[in-house]
Amino acid sequence: MAKTMTEGAPWKHILKFSLPVLAGSLLQQLYNTVDTIIVGRYSGEDALSAVGTTGSFAFLFLALATGFSAGNGVVVAQQYGAKNNERVRANASTCILFLMILGVISAVIACVTATPAYTYLLNVDESIIDLTVTYFRWYAIGLVFRFGCNIFSAILRAVGDSAATLYFLLISSVLNIGLDMLFVAVFDWGVAGAAVATDISQAVSFVAAYFYMSKKYPIFRFRLNEYKWNRSLLSRLRSRSDFLYHCSLSSFHSDLPSFREQSMISARL
Repeated sequence: MAKTMTEGAPWKHILKFSLPVLAGSLLQQLYNTVDTIIVGRYSGEDALSAVGTTGSFAFLFLALATGFSAGNGVVVAQQYGAKNNERVRANASTCILFLMILGVISAVIACVTATPAYTYLLNVDESIIDLTVTYFRWYAIGLVFRFGCNIFSAILRAVGDSAATLYFLLISSVLNIGLDMLFVAVFDWGVAGAAVATDISQAVSFVAAYFYMSKKYPIFRFRLNEYKWNRSLLSRLRSRSDFLYHCSLSSFHSDLPSFREQSMISARL
């Protein structure tokens, strides 16, 4: 069964829980720079600038996934601590369904709005706009897997298993590096290859997280008909997610001028 953090020395539980989270954050930074490094090395300066430019708009969608996933983690952790397994299952299944649907919707919106967003909102230089939009659209296809990974990670952290999320991120990072080298350096697919490598890596991490969670924690084994749309549970989720999401959105808004400046600088490289 899942771990408990209410018995034993608190500092040991806190340290054991927080170190994988910290390591995961550092690994995520490495993960985010791999595409730019490999693309810059094998596809040229324009491709490097295009990949680097996409981070600002992509952050907006990742903030959405992170905010709602973290909100769900709070709800699941509360119910798990209260040993209310029925509510734990209900909250987890509802939020998994919600985040997966949100991931699909986000992918569609991202693909449709990519050109106007980078052209008018971020003022990306015309010399790299096509490469920027190409990379981002391929990247956006994998948003559903990113949303899925976020919700699985939030649920696992809610029951005290932060180490597992680090392992999934490590698997994804190593696979992403290998696929980047294959698609960009060997197949010469350019920015599209880098984005596809990221999508595949996220998909593998998503599948691994799903099977790990359902196998190790029987409470999270769901039949297809158990994924139900529960408005009352989603309302509770929203109340806990709004603050986190708006903080992320506010950060994006305040950093928008610097994102524009970085885009212009990248285009001149």
